[in-house]
Amino acid sequence: MLEAEKVRNAEVFSKRVFEVCGTYAGYEAITYMRNDDSVARYGFEQIAERVRAVQDNLSAAGIRRGDRVAILSAISPETVVAGLALACSNVTAVLIDVTLPMPEIEQLIDTAEISGLITTKKMYAALNSLQTKKLVVFDVERVGEKDAVLLNKVGEVSHAYDPDYDVIAILFSSGTTAKMKGVMMTYESVLSAR
Repeated sequence: MLEAEKVRNAEVFSKRVFEVCGTYAGYEAITYMRNDDSVARYGFEQIAERVRAVQDNLSAAGIRRGDRVAILSAISPETVVAGLALACSNVTAVLIDVTLPMPEIEQLIDTAEISGLITTKKMYAALNSLQTKKLVVFDVERVGEKDAVLLNKVGEVSHAYDPDYDVIAILFSSGTTAKMKGVMMTYESVLSAR
């Protein structure tokens, strides 16, 4: 597939996300039960606004199309919004399981050649990798807000050495039976799923 076709797939994906959010603007998109038994509700219009805010924050921090950004946080509405924003920006989301042992998490961060990280303050404080000190790091709970809180700022973002514009996300296998491997999901596969 030519690079222009890969970029076009990302543009089609983004257009569809915002079309769906516009079509269903008055409806609830996410209902989320918190640990304290309270319920958070997010409408499609709110999701679209937050995705745009995350996109603006990524761009302001120097993240660009073709880069990789890891999401290191438990599943929440904020991680869903962050993942959508990355996908709509043609930035590959690297999804890392927070239940993995810290040395494995740090190894994945180093292996994935990421430009940024979206995580919690607690997870960021626990990371020891020198690599993370070179990354733009966002607080997942605030990434969808205007002028998002940065846990770490860098002068110049390290961009992907070998960007693949058709990869929407990389999921790492657990490595229980062999070495951990990254599985790449593409825009083309997501768009063709019906």
